[in-house]
Order: sequence, then C-alpha cells, then structure tokens
Amino acid sequence: NTIIPQNIGVEKCGDLPAFFYHNQLNAALSFDPFAMVFYLVSRYEEYLSTDLDQHHRFKAASSLAYQHDFLELPLVNYWAIEIKKIIQKRYPNLVFPTQKFQFTPTYDIDYAWAYLHKGWKRTIGGYAKMALKNPRFLPQRIKVELGFARDPYFTYELLDNWHKTYELSPIYFFLVGNYGTFDKNISIYKKPFQALIQRIEAQNSIGLHPSYQSNKALNVLETELENLNQVSSKQITKSRQHFLKLSFPITYQNLIKIGIQADYSMGYAENIGYRASITTPFYWFDLSKNETTDLQIFPFQVMDVTLKNYL
Repeated sequence: NTIIPQNIGVEKCGDLPAFFYHNQLNAALSFDPFAMVFYLVSRYEEYLSTDLDQHHRFKAASSLAYQHDFLELPLVNYWAIEIKKIIQKRYPNLVFPTQKFQFTPTYDIDYAWAYLHKGWKRTIGGYAKMALKNPRFLPQRIKVELGFARDPYFTYELLDNWHKTYELSPIYFFLVGNYGTFDKNISIYKKPFQALIQRIEAQNSIGLHPSYQSNKALNVLETELENLNQVSSKQITKSRQHFLKLSFPITYQNLIKIGIQADYSMGYAENIGYRASITTPFYWFDLSKNETTDLQIFPFQVMDVTLKNYL
C-alpha cells in the first residue's frame, strides 16, 4: 500500500544473488523469492529514484542489479528454475512447459531517410550544417538528391533479405511526431513516408514510436497513434518510447489509456542487460494504484546504439 525506500542487503544463495532474507529455519529457501521478484519486475526502485540523466531517465548505475553485478543476468528466470526444481522434488510427476528461445529484431525508425523528403527548409538547413561540420558528405548528398545514389538510410531491402534468410519476424516502430529538438523524422503527412509504412507493414509487424515530446502529454500521444492508425491497415497495439523515455507510472498509464497492449521500452540506453532482471514478457503491475494491468511488457537486452555510442 506504500512505496517507500527498502533496506536491501544482497547476498549469494548458492550461486545466485538474493535478497529479502528471513529467519524461518524450515523454509526451502532462506529468502523470500516472491518478494524479490515482485520488487525487481515491478520496477519498485524506479518509483523512488531522483538521480535521473539529462533526458529524465532512470540510470542503469542507480539500479540494484548494476550495483550488485547482476544486470547482465536474468535473475528472475534463474530463480524460477530453482523453484521448479524444489517443486519437482516433492511432486516428481508434475510436468512444466518447456521454454523455447526466440530472437526478435526490432527497429526504431527515427529517420526514414537521411536526406530525402524533408522539405526545402530542412534541406537547405541540412546542406548548411553539413558544409560547416561534415563537408566530406556533400557529394554523397547531392548524388542522392539528384537520384544518382540511394539514400544511405534506405536499408529496408537489406533487412528484408536478412529476415528471410534467418527466418526472423521483426517489429518496426515508427516515429510520427511533429518536428522538434529530439523528433526529426519525415512528416507523417508526406506520401512517400506513408507508402514506406504501408510497404513495411505488408510483411512485418509495426508499432508506434512515441515522440520525445509525447512522453508526458497524453493529447500528443493520442494524436500520434491516431495518425499512424490512419496510415496503417491494422490497428496499432505495440509501442516503444523514443529515447527510451520511461517514467513510472505515467508512461505506462498513458499507453494503456490510448489502447496500447504491448510495450518494448524495458531496457537501458547506456547499458546492456536486463532492466527488470527478466528475459520473458510479463504484465505490468501499477504500484501507484496497487493494480494488475493488461499491458504486456517485452524487455529487450541489447541495442546497437548502446554498443556504438555508450560503450
């Protein structure tokens, strides 16, 4: 009924980290695994943290998992296996379902094109900026704009081939918010962008990439989903936050209000690993209301930008 700082001492129980220890001598485990799992998966600690980064995001370094060296360990899944062993000792005929590994590549389309379809104002500004900071790319840009070369961000056919070769089912998240400091995609009202979205969704699953400015503005979020739904032939029910701007509980409460059923934002920008210490999808529990929800969370473990820019 309350969200308050917890005094947590992490120790090893066998080979695995554990916390919330008790003094029950006859217990199968010397700690409360369900309390521990609830604390980790509900992201209890994120409701309390005030040490945020420049984008007002919870930092990996502030997490219990990072501070006790289990960020790269799906601890919840490992303890589930240990609990299964304890149950099977007592009930050897009980059959558990087998887990099957699945890899799902996901793409945030922040910039559908590097140079094309941006309008004359942005194009002129782009040339000026490039001339000052990266003049070596000017010949490439001119060739693309004149139709003599392919836009360097237009890699969708390459991705199609990879998915076919390796039998993958990707998800594409489209940023369709208004132009802003951190939102610089092509306008959703432009025909080439609409055609690209329709081309991709014909073969793949797509979702909304809520803009930076929509994170705490429900009306902006609603408009973005409406606009994407008008272009798409299917109802959009998936999302991942731009810049991974995930604020508890408002981000998920707003997604539920607009009808999003699955979110893929549960991970860190600056570190690889398991933000909720779990590798399997789960339903979000709203601590602020003490309620279960129907919003399914799909945690991710690694992002290319993390490896390229942060690490």
